[in-house]
Amino acid sequence: MVCFACAVCKTGFGLCRFTELRDGDVKSCWCLEDKEKRDYQARQVNKISARDLRKIYDDRTSIGITATLSKWGITKSTLDHACKDKYSRLTRKQINIQNEIYLLANVRGVKAAMAKFELNHAETMTICGIARKRKAAEKAEAIAAWVAMPESRKSAIKTIIKEGRSMIRDVVEQATGGLEAQPWDWYEEGRYWGELTIAEYSTCGEYSYFGWAVDVVRALPEEFAASIFGSSVIQFIEVIKQTESGRAGRRRRYKNKISSIDTPLVKRKRSPAAKMSGKYFFPPMGSQDIVAGISIYALAA
Repeated sequence: MVCFACAVCKTGFGLCRFTELRDGDVKSCWCLEDKEKRDYQARQVNKISARDLRKIYDDRTSIGITATLSKWGITKSTLDHACKDKYSRLTRKQINIQNEIYLLANVRGVKAAMAKFELNHAETMTICGIARKRKAAEKAEAIAAWVAMPESRKSAIKTIIKEGRSMIRDVVEQATGGLEAQPWDWYEEGRYWGELTIAEYSTCGEYSYFGWAVDVVRALPEEFAASIFGSSVIQFIEVIKQTESGRAGRRRRYKNKISSIDTPLVKRKRSPAAKMSGKYFFPPMGSQDIVAGISIYALAA
């Protein structure tokens, strides 16, 4: 018996008799044969419709391998190739959809997820398994990152979450107070009903008291933000939308009103001293760092 290096794949080695190698009976280290086998199985799978492939994948889980082979009249190799291809397709499904399927299956049951996303039982359970493994890996990474984080940064993140909860709740009450008594054009101390004031939120971050909270809430998924800062986040998001749409409408009406006047618009500037007020909380880090820290804190918890 002789050992030879494969000239086809350049990486494999084979073992055969010298006479077989000399006479050309052996052409590779079985890489050619394996490729032909894979190509053959791929052709066999391509002959099966997508609808039948889904049923085969479901039957493999529900009734077992032997019964599936007998029911569909296929070989074990074809079944393995079909299931491997189907699994690969499911792993490529968008991550946010996988997470939604996993969450719905946990909250309302597997049948609810199957009905909403038009999946069979095997597909749903496969996606749930993929999402579960990914979440476990993310949690392990988050725990390692949280353990390695300096104590000062941990304390700052916890303080931001605590102050953010209180601040968001208070500003929602201030912005939406008097819903039944006050009309939409109510104006008091620079505040329109259902909106934030210019000092609380503006495009000028230097003088925006709640600008950091707006950036953080927008960067996080709505349900995730609500789990961190409380249910008031949902109303806070509506207040932000109302603020932006209300300002855009007033700005548009003002420009239309003075369109016939050649006087340029002049923006009023606020004093930098407004930022030094002790009434509001200012985080010791930027919005991106806050989002990253909160994500690690929530996953590691």
